[in-house]
Amino acid sequence: MRHTVLLFTSGLAAVLGATPVLAQADLFARDRNVAVSQRPRPELQALGLRWGAFMVYPEAQLDVGYDDNVTAAETDERSDWLARLSPSVELESGWSRHSLTAYARAAVTRYLDYDRDDTETWAVGASARGDIQRGSSVQGGFEIARQVEPRTSSSAPQSLAEPIVFDSRSANLRATHNFNRLRLNGRFDVRDYDYEDGRLINGATVNQDDRDQTTYEALGRVDYALSPATALYGQVSVNTRSFDATGAAGTPNRDSEGVNALAGANFELGELVRGEIGLGYIEQRFDDPLYGSLSGLSTNARLEYFATPLLTLGLTANRAVTDSGIPGSAGILATTVQATADYELRRNILVGARLGFADEEFDAIDRDNQRIFGGVRATYLMNRRFGVTASYDVETRESSGLQAVNDFTANRFLISLVAQY
Repeated sequence: MRHTVLLFTSGLAAVLGATPVLAQADLFARDRNVAVSQRPRPELQALGLRWGAFMVYPEAQLDVGYDDNVTAAETDERSDWLARLSPSVELESGWSRHSLTAYARAAVTRYLDYDRDDTETWAVGASARGDIQRGSSVQGGFEIARQVEPRTSSSAPQSLAEPIVFDSRSANLRATHNFNRLRLNGRFDVRDYDYEDGRLINGATVNQDDRDQTTYEALGRVDYALSPATALYGQVSVNTRSFDATGAAGTPNRDSEGVNALAGANFELGELVRGEIGLGYIEQRFDDPLYGSLSGLSTNARLEYFATPLLTLGLTANRAVTDSGIPGSAGILATTVQATADYELRRNILVGARLGFADEEFDAIDRDNQRIFGGVRATYLMNRRFGVTASYDVETRESSGLQAVNDFTANRFLISLVAQY
């Protein structure tokens, strides 16, 4: 919900886990403090437009900037200026019980000289929540989108003339029930991806049919409150990834089944620290013996440290298996760690920084990628209608192994203006 001009998004989400509906769930509330990036600023919130029982929030964002390595190349880097226009609109119900939200957004990106990377993306979606009884709710949602795979993605084919475009469709259903010291959560997701064929610099076609897939995932979680500030939890998710076609020679079908089991705690230490830490086991087993399986320690951690009322520090760590679009490989075991800092210089001036590291281990081929990424930004909230952000982001990749790919460093500077009503 975009009720405030706030391009400042490097902070962690303030909600850990599913959000309880009514007061009985206070044993699981972690709200003694509010992160700088999540802090309400009523005097700067968009007023919106009243439409019956709904509020409508239109918004437009204009980005202008410079990218010193548009194609994420190791040599012969191409630099260029770019502009991006991103209009959006959100519809939000104002009912006392239940809720309904819907949105539509788009982004049109244009480069001054290197027009091969000009893109158009869009997304439409909705979500609804039904409050069944005290402490119980059912939520569901869907999204249909056209997206572009970033040049910096480790799953993207090499030497492309232009980025890979794909369509995605997703839907989810979630149920939450709280009673006494227990909170039960269940979730089911369906995601479908349809990739368009790519084109190499020499004009040859790169068939992407073997990446088209439908993924089903089910998750169950139980939280037990030891106190109003501490809870233990156990969580298990299972998935099935079904691919539509077999790829090029050396790339059999990538169908697989996976499991991710975690156990840990979420907590709040007064007004100083809150977070969630979970450890467990992850495995993705591929049907074709060429790929075998990816497995190991599973991690999911989120921490927030409220150093002062004006400074929030954050740390996240995650380990997951993602799909690979590289011939001969079916998946990537990715470990990602990121630290963030958000500072409120003034009520309407926010600054922030982030620094992260990712290690990517490829299945069935000898390749390991290490990425370092980070950035800084400053946001000036002028009033309810306008805000401006200046940002700098950098990403580097070093690839090793017999089938290593190119290394690169990419820097991007942006000035962003948001107008909202």
